[in-house]
Amino acid sequence: MKKAGLWLLTALLLTGCQTNTKPDETEEQAKPREGDAYTLYSEDLAGAEKASSLSYGIRSDYTFRFSDDTLSSYQMDGVLEVQDESETAHLTQNIHANGLNSQMEAYFYDGTLYNSYNGITYYEKMNLNNVRELMLVPLEAYAFPQQIISSIKASEDTEGNHIYVIEIAEESRKDFFGSRYDFYGVTEFDGAEVKALTVTDTFSSDGYLISENVSAETAFTYQEQEIEAAYTSEVSLFAQNSTEIAISDELKKEQSAYVSSDEIDTSQIDTGDDYDDSPEATTAATFRKRLIGRMGYEEIEGDAVQMKFNQNEAYTIDFANKTFIYSNYSINYVYSWQGDLISMGSCTYEFGKDRATSECQDSTVEKMKEVKNYLLMELYYCGLSLDDLQSETK
Repeated sequence: MKKAGLWLLTALLLTGCQTNTKPDETEEQAKPREGDAYTLYSEDLAGAEKASSLSYGIRSDYTFRFSDDTLSSYQMDGVLEVQDESETAHLTQNIHANGLNSQMEAYFYDGTLYNSYNGITYYEKMNLNNVRELMLVPLEAYAFPQQIISSIKASEDTEGNHIYVIEIAEESRKDFFGSRYDFYGVTEFDGAEVKALTVTDTFSSDGYLISENVSAETAFTYQEQEIEAAYTSEVSLFAQNSTEIAISDELKKEQSAYVSSDEIDTSQIDTGDDYDDSPEATTAATFRKRLIGRMGYEEIEGDAVQMKFNQNEAYTIDFANKTFIYSNYSINYVYSWQGDLISMGSCTYEFGKDRATSECQDSTVEKMKEVKNYLLMELYYCGLSLDDLQSETK
């Protein structure tokens, strides 16, 4: 795992700032699985399906608490779309670190990353694994040696997903966290310790890894000051075998004018001081703000925002009614994130119950599942998740 650099961490530590705390997420009901949890995890990991293409929604946070109880934070969110067979990728990344803001969007093809970063554009030779490392969090599950685990619990939720909560043993925490997750390098400071480290992996009922959530409590000394650092990361994997990346001739022509990474004029890098992308008081308000600021949505009547792709196709997000609408010609798919259900004409499908009305055809239900993924992608582009949005409606 590449380190982000101690210089940026040092900049964070020099100035503490107050930050909002995130509300606890509602845990989905799950029942324990029968059998040895470590064996069950090993079997799911060994038998996990490999997708030829997929998308990742990624978030990572460090929150530093100083001796005077002030807080400083680093927040990163991003999306990575990958097609392994054609070795192409598309990624976005947004970072907020004590007033330092950075935005990146890049395409990878023909062994080259073409990147737009805070007002500058450049290209860099690399491979697809290098691209994955740019996201700063592991994107695959880990084959934990049993000796580094202090406890492991296995459960199954109502959708048949297998959930494993893994606590790392005290004597192994620092080395494991430092080598796998700690891209900021907090474990390299004096007196560093990792007081707690929990990894939660979820495999879908059809055998794919669909999420990894990590939380760690660390402490270290900087300039004779004791500092606590809480780390969290969330990786959601979706659109397995259906992720598509469009790289047009027009885009390639534009990117042919990019300069090599070793020719970047660093004086042209925008620090993002005048760009407000910070979270609002609620998830819905943050989503709305970033849909407009990051994604270019336009406000329309009735507490809604809209993105028109052409004369016939559009996304509409209606915050008053808590719905996402995909329109294509005269057909409207209406997804309610409050009820986790979607309708098109007389056809209605409930995701949690995997239940459709009698008017639904199989092809319509498959399209409905695809439409829900459209919303997931917009949320991940805005550094949010569907769980975040739904938790405010309960």
